Amino acid sequence: MDDIAVTLIGIGKRSSFRNVGGEPVAELGSGATWVSRTPFVPPRFLKSHGRDSLEGQIRSELERRGLPALAAPPAIAVPSDANAAGRQARWFRGFARTRQGKNGTPPAGVFHVTLTLTRSVDGPLCLGWGCHFGLGLFVPEEQDVHRRVSADSP
Repeated sequence: MDDIAVTLIGIGKRSSFRNVGGEPVAELGSGATWVSRTPFVPPRFLKSHGRDSLEGQIRSELERRGLPALAAPPAIAVPSDANAAGRQARWFRGFARTRQGKNGTPPAGVFHVTLTLTRSVDGPLCLGWGCHFGLGLFVPEEQDVHRRVSADSP
């Protein structure tokens, strides 16, 4: 078995970590509109409508975590979209989405998602398959610096 190394980077309240080295940590921000920082991978295989649709799975994920409901349907971008969110979704294809072992294959689909909730919440906000490994990480829209930079890129 391989050794595991853990490094404690700090102890304190969330507010103590909202800025590190003078820079804001976007993942710990607050807001009602959240944008994918890493790919959202649905936890179950997708259906065209109902509980297992993309929107249905997002609603279930929010409810299961005690988060506010969606105020509007999620805005979904896929790699073929010709805008900043689509470029981000194309970049998402490079993320590892499998684990070793017999049950390591996730449901299909990699999505860039923008969520508008009924009220503001504090981050971090992680949803979907593999969220405990860094997939499905969201940042408040106002703090989505990567997307603003990508939008200016060719």
